[in-house]
Amino acid sequence: MIEQIIDFEVAREAMVECQVLPGGVRDTKLCRVLKSIPREAYVPEKYKNLAYMDKNIPLTGGREVLNPLVLSMLLELAEIQSDDLVLDIGCGLGYSTAVLAMLAGTVVALENDPAFVESANTVLQNQNIDNAVVVQGAHAEGQPKQGPFNVIFIGGMVDEVPHALLEQLDEDGRLVCVSTYDNASRGIIISRHGDSFSVNAALDVTAPKMLGFEKEEQFSF
Repeated sequence: MIEQIIDFEVAREAMVECQVLPGGVRDTKLCRVLKSIPREAYVPEKYKNLAYMDKNIPLTGGREVLNPLVLSMLLELAEIQSDDLVLDIGCGLGYSTAVLAMLAGTVVALENDPAFVESANTVLQNQNIDNAVVVQGAHAEGQPKQGPFNVIFIGGMVDEVPHALLEQLDEDGRLVCVSTYDNASRGIIISRHGDSFSVNAALDVTAPKMLGFEKEEQFSF
């Protein structure tokens, strides 16, 4: 079988023009960033030719790389500023971290899989991205010593957001993820205002489940 040769630069442009923009994303800076970052560098070797397809890319351990449109919609929802400090939870092989690094001031990425941590840091270094680092740790615990964060991004579906994570948001900080809201999968943004938090279920999207955020099982007697 002859392996198809992909022009990744053309595929990257098509991803934005044929998926992201038609999907409703209008953030011009985000679109420029998506056109500049080689997504194929952040997926397993056997899936590189699928890197720009409108689908999630499988990783090991049941994990997946978010498809380009859903990732873009969630990042646009976060309204990331150039001086923001961002916590990227469940970064996998680092693609979301690379995108965030081009939008924000500093990115701390949290990943529980040590092999993913090593791979992501290597690729980020090879791509000369010097304002982001990937650290190993439990996703649901966050990185309180590195905060408070202007933005916390969770790259998957969660059953619930631990209060300990919300406490790591700075004033007017935003946490963006996918969760079940009113019995439907929605992209939500939780904003902090002092000691109170507001929730906006803004997007009709789905995402792979991010382990570690399961609701505690309730028992009745």
